Amino acid sequence: MTPSRQLLRVGFKASVVKITKCREVRVVTIKEIAEMIGVSSATVSRVLNEDPTISVGNEKRKLILETAESLNYKTPRRRTGKKLGTIGILHYLDPSDELRDPYYVGLRLGIENRCNELQIDAVTLHKNMHDNRNKALKTAKGVIVIAAEPTDSKTLLNSFGHNVVFADCVPPSKKFDSVQVDLYGATKEVLDGLKNSGSARIAFVGQSKEIYSDKREESRFAAYRDWMVENSLYDESLTAISNHDDGRQWEKMGFSLTVQLLESGAHPDAIVAFNDSVALGVYRALDGFGLSVPDEVSVVGFNDVTVAQFLTPPLTTVKIPVETIGETAVDLLVERIQGRSVAKRVQMETQAIWRKSATDR
Repeated sequence: MTPSRQLLRVGFKASVVKITKCREVRVVTIKEIAEMIGVSSATVSRVLNEDPTISVGNEKRKLILETAESLNYKTPRRRTGKKLGTIGILHYLDPSDELRDPYYVGLRLGIENRCNELQIDAVTLHKNMHDNRNKALKTAKGVIVIAAEPTDSKTLLNSFGHNVVFADCVPPSKKFDSVQVDLYGATKEVLDGLKNSGSARIAFVGQSKEIYSDKREESRFAAYRDWMVENSLYDESLTAISNHDDGRQWEKMGFSLTVQLLESGAHPDAIVAFNDSVALGVYRALDGFGLSVPDEVSVVGFNDVTVAQFLTPPLTTVKIPVETIGETAVDLLVERIQGRSVAKRVQMETQAIWRKSATDR
C-alpha cells in the first residue's frame, strides 16, 4: 500500500469513527455516505438496493458497501414514529421521454431516495394514467408534480388541498409549494463570462419554449435574447431553435440545429446549448465542420451530467442540484402533511462550472 493510499485509508477510518460515535443520537444518511466517498446519492442508493442496471466499477461498489457497513447504515425511522402513508409523484412526461432525459431521471431519483430515507411509500403516475383515478392516487396524502404546465393540473389537484409540491415547474396557484432554480439568472451569468473572455457572436442552440409546453417561453432562451439585446449583440441568425417534440433526443437535436446554423453562413464564436445532451450534438457538428473547441468556438451547456467532464475538451456547464430539488420537494410535502399552512417557494442555487470548452476571464 502506497503512503498516500495508506493516509487516505487512515483519514477515512477517522471519519467513520467520528460518525459512528454519533450513531446513538442520529442516523447516518445516504447523502452523508455519498459525500464521504465522492459520488451521488443516487449511486449510493442504487448500489445498496442492488440495482442490476447501474454501471459502477467493482472497486467503487466495494467502497460504497464497506462504508455503509462501517457506518452501520440502515434505513432511518421517522422522528415522529408515525406513518405518513403514501404520496404520489405525478409526472407529466411519458416514461420513455423521462428515461431519455438525465435531468428528469435525477429529479425522480432524488424524490425516491428521500422517500426511502423517511420510509414513505411513493407511487409514480404519468399523465396518461391519472385520468383513470388510480386507486393509489386516491389514497395518497399528497402529491409532487413534475413537468406540468400551470393550467394542466388544477382540477386533478383539488382533492389534495394544500398538500401539493411542484418540483422545478410553475404551480398554477400561489397556495401550492414549489422548488425551482433560476435558469434565467444562471444563463446571464455564463453569458457575462463568455463576453469577458472575448466572445461577441454568441449563438443559442435548443428550444425557445418550455419542453412540455407550446405556450410558455423557456427561461434559458429568454435570458439569452434579453442579454444579447441589452448588450447590443442580438442577431437572429445566431439562434438555432426547434420546438418539435422529438422524444427528448437532445444530442440529435443539437447536431442537426448546429449543422443548420453553420450551413446558413453564421459564424458564432460561442454557443450556449439548451443542456449538456444538446451540447454533445454541438460538439459533433463543430467537429464535422473542422471547427475547434474552444479555439474557434466556445461551448456551454446546462445540468452538469456525468459525461460532461469527460468530453474532449471537458464541457463548461451550469450545475443544477437536481437530486436536491427532489429531496427538498419531499421535505416540503411532509411539512404540508404535518400541518404547515403557509406556502413556500424554495429557489435552489446553480453553479457555473468553467472547464476547457469555454473560459471565464
